[in-house]
Amino acid sequence: MYTRVESRFWQDEKMRAVSDDVRYLMLYLLTSPHRNIIGFYFLPLPYACFDLGWDEKRFMKALQELLSAGLIRYDKQVHVVLVKNYLKHNPLENPNQVKSAIEKIKEIPETPLFQDFLEIVKQLDKPLYKPLIEHLHKRLPKPGTGSGTGTGSGSGSGEEDSPNPPGPDAPQEPHVPLDDNKNEPKYTEDSPPYRAAIYLRNRILENNPRARVPDDDPGDPLLQKWAQEMDRLHRLGPPGGDQGYNWHEIRQLIDFSQDDEFWRANILSAGKLREKCVQLENQMKRNAAKARGHPTMSKNVANALRLVEKYNQEEGGYS
Repeated sequence: MYTRVESRFWQDEKMRAVSDDVRYLMLYLLTSPHRNIIGFYFLPLPYACFDLGWDEKRFMKALQELLSAGLIRYDKQVHVVLVKNYLKHNPLENPNQVKSAIEKIKEIPETPLFQDFLEIVKQLDKPLYKPLIEHLHKRLPKPGTGSGTGTGSGSGSGEEDSPNPPGPDAPQEPHVPLDDNKNEPKYTEDSPPYRAAIYLRNRILENNPRARVPDDDPGDPLLQKWAQEMDRLHRLGPPGGDQGYNWHEIRQLIDFSQDDEFWRANILSAGKLREKCVQLENQMKRNAAKARGHPTMSKNVANALRLVEKYNQEEGGYS
């Protein structure tokens, strides 16, 4: 992926006023391997620390300085970064790129930064961006639907984060209406179970484009079944269980199942993922233990693994 970084980056008044680490971090955010075409993407701290070869303290110090300079926004709850001038210097140039941008937005967990991004896009004042603006309006919370009016204990629906991409403490899952015909949940495009099902679908297709998967359509009964299995995996865990996985953990299960040579040939549906989730989890832990104990592991890798383990304990897992 190509990103335009103008030479005047180094003469910019704000860049000249910050430390070397802050300039380096800003350049990293513009060219990160995790970025997308809109400069609004999922970036957990361990990812960035590993890429930069920094420890957590160094990263957080530079991040705070960037935030104070007003160059970026970062949602620490769901680990999403917004580079404010990214689209100004890397504009979308055709309808296909706008469609791609909308797809990228669908992958971002619920975050207040959607409102900031919407304002940025509006200020650019490009007719080409109209579909993007319309989609962003759909992603914003509707009046009267916030979680602050609930009468429960404050724990919401339990949707601490989002699977595609996930992050902890995300807003409450959107209301899932009932299917009038079957009286069963109909999972919408904005619901975490649906996004988890789509993520598994896409990972399977990456490995084998001929694989039998549901259509990317909320009306597809098979996709609804997959979403239902993801919902059960989240609430209940394996069949017969009563302890579910958070959305970070579910994404980890999906990624491991599709990255592993053995499991990618066996996990070809949401139902199979749920059936084998405990075996997948156990093997993931064994692999992580072997990596931590490897005598030739670099200091950078070891540091990243410690950060991931820390955040798993504190926030319920990382994707």
